[in-house]
Amino acid sequence: MNFVRVAAVCIVTAVLVASCGSSEDTADLEDRISKLEDENAELRAQLQEAESDDAMESAPDEPEPTIAEEPSENTQPAPEVTEATMAEDPPPETTEPESENADADLAIEFGFTPNADRGVVSAGAIVTNSGAVSACGVEVQFTLLDSAGTPVDTTTESVAFVPAGASVNVAPTQIGYEVADPAELTVTVVKVEDTTSGASLDDCDGFYFWEGINVDVVNPALVPGDFGSSITGQLSNATESLVETSYINCVILAGGQIVGGESTASLDPISPGGTIAFDMSFITYEGNADEVRCTAVA
Repeated sequence: MNFVRVAAVCIVTAVLVASCGSSEDTADLEDRISKLEDENAELRAQLQEAESDDAMESAPDEPEPTIAEEPSENTQPAPEVTEATMAEDPPPETTEPESENADADLAIEFGFTPNADRGVVSAGAIVTNSGAVSACGVEVQFTLLDSAGTPVDTTTESVAFVPAGASVNVAPTQIGYEVADPAELTVTVVKVEDTTSGASLDDCDGFYFWEGINVDVVNPALVPGDFGSSITGQLSNATESLVETSYINCVILAGGQIVGGESTASLDPISPGGTIAFDMSFITYEGNADEVRCTAVA
């Protein structure tokens, strides 16, 4: 509003000067101009004072000084941060569960006897699992060597299931046919399909042609004959499932040492809780053995 008023005074002054006529009029006009100029000067002073006040009002307030609070007697001091306190706590110790794919601890005892008259060899092995897990689908390889240590015949047999802490027999169906003077036999486990903490073949991963039913071999015996020896005994099914085919593996011992082995399959079904007879006739072993041990699985 002060700006408008000053401008108006200036305009009036300019108009009056422009309209001057006689000397009396001039004197009177000068007197009026002088008053207007005084009034204009007063208005300018008021305007400057108003602008100064506006500048002070728009200036930001200075922050009030803060007074640090004295710690109270009941206030606990903050703990000192050191490298030790900044270090992360070690992770808790954990115990790894026993893996079902851990290795089974398999050991093999084996032996053989050549039958020169028939041009074959009787061989057998006992696979013992002293590990904490059972072995599934075990492949056992038999190799005959000549006197120079050269392999002359090899065959591989499969064992369905070797439970932890148990032993299973295995014997090749045939080995050493028409091999002259085999001098040595080696037997090794070449493959374990799977391991499990379970107690049966059903707990194993993979496909197997066995059903995994344990068949008990009762009273196995080595029986000499006029045309060759045989192994006889009974097969007992203690399960609630029908056994259709039994796979039998026997080892032959003399003085506690393995001297041979025989294997066969019995195609006679065994009903749940039933028992049948079996007979391995014309076995390849010929000698003075005094014991036979057999295991079977369906």
